[in-house]
Amino acid sequence: MGADPVTAAAVRETWAAVAHRVGRGRPVLVAVDGRSGSGKTTYAAHLRAHAAERLGVPTDHVGLVAVEELYPGWEGLTAAPALLDWHVLRPLREGATAVTWPRWDWAVERYTALGRMDLPPTGVVVVEGVGCSAPPARGAYDHVVWLQAPADLRRTAVARREDATSTAPGTPPWWHGWARAEDRLLAAHPPHHDQLVERSGVDEERSRA
Repeated sequence: MGADPVTAAAVRETWAAVAHRVGRGRPVLVAVDGRSGSGKTTYAAHLRAHAAERLGVPTDHVGLVAVEELYPGWEGLTAAPALLDWHVLRPLREGATAVTWPRWDWAVERYTALGRMDLPPTGVVVVEGVGCSAPPARGAYDHVVWLQAPADLRRTAVARREDATSTAPGTPPWWHGWARAEDRLLAAHPPHHDQLVERSGVDEERSRA
């Protein structure tokens, strides 16, 4: 499915901000941050596709790190930025050609494996997830996108996503606890971004029609 008009325009803006950095001998790191249900995963997917198209390469030549793999459980949001910086961002900044990180298994609630990403040929890496641009990770990026959306829109988006895989439709049981964790993180580290993308849901709904 193609991007809605708001997302498509924002993705073009993101790419325009970093395209000149590609091929200069260091990774180009882009953060896609925002609260749960704001559309980070979708935005990151469209950004990867757009970057690959502009560079004339396959999509998998643009790297992706999903920070949800690093969260140490439902109470681990505030720990994630430091884990991300230590295992992924710092090594990439220091010239690593591959990075690994402990991968959290949400079913058994513990780390059970390692995630891995080889630095792609383009050197472009998109990092997406709540808290991915909070300190100490914040300074690593060439560009930070913050997705802003009303709570009711985000809750509806999460419920729709969860309904696709759940036998208990509606707001998932983890929503309120995770929202409080987001509140704590954002109180300690207010969003700091290069690009704000405000989502109302209007254009997104029109694009589905």
